[in-house]
Amino acid sequence: MNKNIVIGVLVVLTLVFGGLYAQALSLDKALGNLGKVIAELTLGKASGLSHFQVESFLQGLAGGQQDQFQVSNSGILTQGGKVYSTSTTGTVVLSADTLLNYGNIVNVPNSPATTIRMPTKAQLLAADPTFLKNAGDRTTRHYFNSTSSAIQLTTFTGNTGVIMQIASSSAAHNSASTIGNYGSAMFTFWRSATSTDIYFTVQTFK
Repeated sequence: MNKNIVIGVLVVLTLVFGGLYAQALSLDKALGNLGKVIAELTLGKASGLSHFQVESFLQGLAGGQQDQFQVSNSGILTQGGKVYSTSTTGTVVLSADTLLNYGNIVNVPNSPATTIRMPTKAQLLAADPTFLKNAGDRTTRHYFNSTSSAIQLTTFTGNTGVIMQIASSSAAHNSASTIGNYGSAMFTFWRSATSTDIYFTVQTFK
């Protein structure tokens, strides 16, 4: 009888300590994952799951609060962003918030000549330190001059650390680029591999 009691106690103890050991392993794994997440956040990486194999999304893929980035099930890529509508007079420095959070800018110039200057690199990085943080990163924005008046032109220029380039063999960096009424401009911003400056090219459509 006593022998059976001893065996029973040993079985119970084994189950108890086995459960405690399993919980300890689970806690160790959880702490390890927490440490990984903290490390990724510290390094500026995404805190979500990491994928190390090719993933197939057979019905397409969408991202953003309003599905601004989409790939259809036939492979068609749609990329957009919110629209920022405004009106300007004289020379205006585009805010870092507008450039960072809106993919399309619709402007009505209130004077015969409006100049839009880009924000400085310091202003952009102060608002979002991850903006084009890696060499070769690039992003695009679209601008529309929404006026019927032929004299209400919009001129674009760069700023400190945000260098404008236009399609010209003779014009210097940050030379002005102008569009007329109902004209559009496409900006492509990119991070240089040889300097910390941000460059952007301008394609105008009239």
